[in-house]
Amino acid sequence: MTNYDIIGDIHGHFGKLTDLLEELGYQEINGAYRQEGYMAVFVGDLIDRGKDQLEVLQTVKAMVDAGAALCVMGNHEFNALAYSTLKDPTNKTGASEFCRPHSSKNRNQHSAFLALDSDLRNEWLQWFRSLPLWIDLPGFRVVHACWHEKSLELVKRELGGDRFTSNDQIRKASNKEDPLYLAIEILLKGPEIDLEVLGLPEFRDKSHEARTNARITWWLEHHRASAHLFQNASSFDLDDDQYDEVVKAIEPFAYQGPEPLFFGHYWQVHSEEMRHATYGRYAACVDFSAGKDGDLTAYRHSPGQPIALEHYFKVDKGS
Repeated sequence: MTNYDIIGDIHGHFGKLTDLLEELGYQEINGAYRQEGYMAVFVGDLIDRGKDQLEVLQTVKAMVDAGAALCVMGNHEFNALAYSTLKDPTNKTGASEFCRPHSSKNRNQHSAFLALDSDLRNEWLQWFRSLPLWIDLPGFRVVHACWHEKSLELVKRELGGDRFTSNDQIRKASNKEDPLYLAIEILLKGPEIDLEVLGLPEFRDKSHEARTNARITWWLEHHRASAHLFQNASSFDLDDDQYDEVVKAIEPFAYQGPEPLFFGHYWQVHSEEMRHATYGRYAACVDFSAGKDGDLTAYRHSPGQPIALEHYFKVDKGS
């Protein structure tokens, strides 16, 4: 039986990646990290933020090519594809508008990946297209941000499968008027709620960006005393009606199994006591902010096992 090590968002931190693989028992053999009886599964967001983009990509791809790993697409890989895809393929206006605007904010977010040579960067963009948007295997599932059956079905119809195969599909997924846009947003970025509709103020996220939408914690089992309806948002003093509205918004996305689900994307507080808040009965998060000062984290899963805290592995050394 194969055991699986589901590894969180790496964001270009090569030292943390190799330290974690070695902690898990993987060894580099014939150019790829591997371990008999185990397979690594990467939840996406390999790029941006860290300085070792190329080394991370080369390591993960070598493992995938060797059959020692699987990898799904993260929102940062999708953003990179949209950043490089023209809105209008004919480019009649000559304005060179892209599906993801080349704003200073977006350029700054992609700066580490954009620092790669353009030809090399294009090679990696082609590889990103080969990444599935989810993994559904006997015994477990993986998606970058949120498993949502209706969105999965829509993507299957629109893409003819579980991955992008053309620029036109990327254009559709970047167009807010197209149904594919919302489906990809949910799978890769997760559902959000409009704070203004609730009568709540904007807040500053961990990157100090002003936000008027807040990520909702679809993976937790909520109750009246819960203080974790929002992820990485300021604590709001909700009245009963506001609380009920948020819970109502979460309900369509609540994951009910039956297979355990693993996901990244949602930066968690990286202290041991807070790990209790990162998983419910069927779903476990593996993103503990390795993209900044947190720990690169993995969850070791054997099909048939229930989710449990003792199956987490982390390494807080490396860079």
